[in-house]
Amino acid sequence: RAKEAEDAAADAKDAAADAKERTKESKAKYRAKAERAAEECQVAMKAAEEKVKVAEEKLRVAVAEAKRLVLAGAASAGDASASTSEATAASASAPSSASASASA
Repeated sequence: RAKEAEDAAADAKDAAADAKERTKESKAKYRAKAERAAEECQVAMKAAEEKVKVAEEKLRVAVAEAKRLVLAGAASAGDASASTSEATAASASAPSSASASASA
């Protein structure tokens, strides 16, 4: 019986050593996976940062273009309103002349 107990103790010790080794291997395996995932995440973040920079630059260009168009529109609207004022003044005087002629 003592021999059986010693064998059982040796088997338990071997099993514990195997479990400890498997735990180390598992930890190493998952650590490596975590490191790869972190690296992939950093690469993705750098790519995203580049996309953000490109988008910000496109936005700056679009805003500048919009401002230019607004200013150009305001300038041509000023020209158009001056032309419209002249046309309105001319058409306002035309009915007066026509009614004056009709009265006469």
